[in-house]
Amino acid sequence: MGVNHRKQNVAVNALRKHFTGDGANSRRLQFLRNGLTSSIKWGLGLAIVCSWALISGLFIGPEHDFFLRKVHEWMVSNPINQILETAHTVTLSVGIECVKCGLIAGFGHQLVRIMKPAVEEAKQRA
Repeated sequence: MGVNHRKQNVAVNALRKHFTGDGANSRRLQFLRNGLTSSIKWGLGLAIVCSWALISGLFIGPEHDFFLRKVHEWMVSNPINQILETAHTVTLSVGIECVKCGLIAGFGHQLVRIMKPAVEEAKQRA
């Protein structure tokens, strides 16, 4: 049996122990609360980073004058309704991706928090 296989077994057993047995309901609720809180933090952080990356790219990035000119041309050549609709669509799609990534990172962080002590203990014993 390989080392990675043992680590996987230890991690799965730690999760099983955490989510079943006596007091599992309160641990599950705590996991959900911590996961959602962490997900919100990750999602907001990603949204902030994405927005500042866009702004930085337009104002100070390489060839920023070219991109600003293209954005300006696009805004002048299209009606305001189309510009607002496109901005809304892009904002929603980026926002949805930030929420998805935030959920993955937040709940993943909580799962690692549960598994890490058991894996570290197994390393100490090996």
